[in-house]
Amino acid sequence: MSMSFEQNSPSYVRGFKVPRKLDIQNALGKLDDNNISSVFTEEFFETFDSLPLPKKETDWLAQYVEKGQTYMEFLQLSRTLHTKSSSHRNVIYLTLFGQIDNTIFDIESLIDYTQRFFQMQVKLINPFINVEWSDGKSQWICTMSLNNGKNRSFNLRTRYNEETKHSQICVTGILNLLKKVVPDDARCLIALSMCDLYGDDTDLFIAGLAMGNCRVATFSLYRYDPYLTFNESDWFSCKLKSATKSEKQIVKRRNILLLRACRLLTHEICHLLGIAHCIYYSCLVNGSGDLGKSFSCS
Repeated sequence: MSMSFEQNSPSYVRGFKVPRKLDIQNALGKLDDNNISSVFTEEFFETFDSLPLPKKETDWLAQYVEKGQTYMEFLQLSRTLHTKSSSHRNVIYLTLFGQIDNTIFDIESLIDYTQRFFQMQVKLINPFINVEWSDGKSQWICTMSLNNGKNRSFNLRTRYNEETKHSQICVTGILNLLKKVVPDDARCLIALSMCDLYGDDTDLFIAGLAMGNCRVATFSLYRYDPYLTFNESDWFSCKLKSATKSEKQIVKRRNILLLRACRLLTHEICHLLGIAHCIYYSCLVNGSGDLGKSFSCS
């Protein structure tokens, strides 16, 4: 993944059909309620920006054929995801995994934004007691409080580069820990971290991963820090700019990270709620092939 943009704009991937106006209307479906119909006017649709052309070869629609999701398809999927037996699961839970620098990460504002966005209760819980680095094992170790009231430590699959001293945690290890403590009334439980993550050895990094059927997900904001630079060749080649003492620059860094975190978190929760990638407009849930796209989404 690269945060720079190419000069030449590639086309959509072969096989992707750009939606026509009729396709968009059919995706929404017929509106039986006259009050709703009076809202979704021609002028209303014109307030949405058109689906953007890919700007680089790593953009989502330059790589993947998306067929889109109609409103009716979403409703049908929702009936399988949200049944009568799970109607009590109406809380979005967040938790922090590892150390978070509160001077640059505004968790309270993120909670408030997420609650307003989804109109659902959002709670912060703290099952992770400690996440620490073991020099002897060159590995991250997590101590957490389980639902039975006992504390237990877990070795996390880690890759480590001796030269740069950079490490990454395998994302599936964190997901497996989350499954042990997901509350019964949780629509989902999401861990946010400033640890760098990967999925398999071919990854440069991954922003996160969700297990929708288990109602858990974890996302890393490490690569979302505007003070971080890295290249697309080596996962271990990262450099964090020295922190400034300027209050103005601290606030700017904090606000950029918050904006990026809001976009990432709401996008992924949409997926956990059954919403697929949007192909009809420039949208929060457009597919994203790299961080540049994620940073610029609606």
